[in-house]
Amino acid sequence: MKYILNFQKRDGVGKEKAKKYRKEGKIPAVVYGKGEKTIHILVNEKEFKDILHTLRGKFPIVEMKEEKGRPFRAVIKSIQKHPITDEILHVDFHRIHAHEVVHVKVPIHLVGEPPGVKKGGLLEQLLFELPVKGSINKIPSYIEVDISNLEIGHSIHVGDLSLKGIEPDIALDTPVVTILVPKKEEEKVEEEVVAEEAPPTPAEEEEKEKEEKEEE
Repeated sequence: MKYILNFQKRDGVGKEKAKKYRKEGKIPAVVYGKGEKTIHILVNEKEFKDILHTLRGKFPIVEMKEEKGRPFRAVIKSIQKHPITDEILHVDFHRIHAHEVVHVKVPIHLVGEPPGVKKGGLLEQLLFELPVKGSINKIPSYIEVDISNLEIGHSIHVGDLSLKGIEPDIALDTPVVTILVPKKEEEKVEEEVVAEEAPPTPAEEEEKEKEEKEEE
C-alpha cells in the first residue's frame, strides 16, 4: 500500500520563517539522498499526522509528491518535537532509489499464543525493531515472529527468523523474545538449593557424634 504525502518547496529558512510556516499549519522539513542535494520543503501538518497514525507499527516509508514534479519514495528518518507541547517542529526524509541498499529498522510484531504463558511463564520481548539491510523493494512493513510454540525457558533469536530478500544487521544470537520462569518457581528452586546446601547446626553435630559413639 502506498502512503502519499504531498509537499512543496519552501523559499526561506531560519527560525522566524519556520514559526510562520507552523502557524499556517505547515511543517518545515528536508529531503536528502545518496549523492543528491538536500532540498528544503513544507508538508501539511494534518496530512503528515494522519500518515503517522496509519504507519504506526510499520516501516515508515512514504511516496512523496510535489505538484509539478515526479513522485519518489522516502523514509521518515527523524521527527523533531517540542519537549513540552509535543508539537512537530521539523522532519527529515531520506530519499530512496529503486534498487538502493539501505540500512533501516523494521518493527517486530509477535503473533500466536505461546504455551509457556498458558503454563504461567512470563513473556518478555527484548527486541522491538530489527536492524536490517537490503533493497528498498524487499523491506517489509513489519516482521512477524511466530511465538505459538514457545515454552517456558525458551527463546527466539534473530538467527531463527525467516527473512526474505533482506539480511539482519545485528548479531544472529541476539534474543528477540523469551518466556521467563515464573518468579514463585524461581524462589522455590532457590529455597530447595539453600536447604540442600545448608551446613548442620551445632545441635545437629552433637546429636550425630552421640549416635556414632553409641554405635561403637
